[in-house]
Amino acid sequence: MKHLKNYGTSKIEELSEYLQEFFDKFHIIYKEYNDDLIFNHHNYRNPDGSLQMYHTVQHNTILIQNISSKIYLDVMDELSRIKSNIELRLGLRMKASQFDEHDDDGKANKKYYAIEIEILVIR
Repeated sequence: MKHLKNYGTSKIEELSEYLQEFFDKFHIIYKEYNDDLIFNHHNYRNPDGSLQMYHTVQHNTILIQNISSKIYLDVMDELSRIKSNIELRLGLRMKASQFDEHDDDGKANKKYYAIEIEILVIR
């Protein structure tokens, strides 16, 4: 059975550091977590008008927002490729979950996705 364990900031910071090359590869910037960021993520745009990809950290979770459907599979493939190495280095388990972004009216937006990366421990 899988149980979440709060590893504190040190493990999530280490995970974020190990993912930095991944973030750089896909131009995923860091934004500090706050409610406005989460609820208004669709307002963060690049100069060309496309949504800006970013990641934020909260407790034992890294949330990557505004992933374009054009590169979503590449992002997931890269996470899958590096997952076991990161787990071995940090001595933990990771779980990456995907979900659809939603427009202001609450409808699923199939153009953009989000990924939540959680730190897990198996007991």
